[in-house]
Amino acid sequence: MKRKISVFLAFLSFAAFLWAQNPTKGFPYYYYDTSERNFSDYSPYLSGKSTLIEENDEHTIRMYKNGSSYYIWCQYKRGKAASKSDIKHTLKVNSDVAANLDSRLDRKQGCDMSVCMIFTDSESELICSAKYSGM
Repeated sequence: MKRKISVFLAFLSFAAFLWAQNPTKGFPYYYYDTSERNFSDYSPYLSGKSTLIEENDEHTIRMYKNGSSYYIWCQYKRGKAASKSDIKHTLKVNSDVAANLDSRLDRKQGCDMSVCMIFTDSESELICSAKYSGM
């Protein structure tokens, strides 16, 4: 019985490690997937005036400002959603873009800003999200 409990606790620890990813130098984001967040956690911040960044056959990307935070929402079109691993790879490869945006916003506004990226499918179901940490 003790062995089963210890195996179960080890599994929970490992699962928690996989679910919650804190920033590292190579991946400077707080990363959340659908086990930790859902779209309703972000939808209140995605209203009002937005700036269209890109729209093509695969996705629509809009940026919203809410207080001292910027939310970049990438909504994939039907049948075009990227996998979590593809998104994580894209975030990692393009982390300098988030760093540049973060530093420009800090200098421009003179205060702490945050940049959060949200990825959803065509039905606005969350795939994952990532908040740039500035590491």
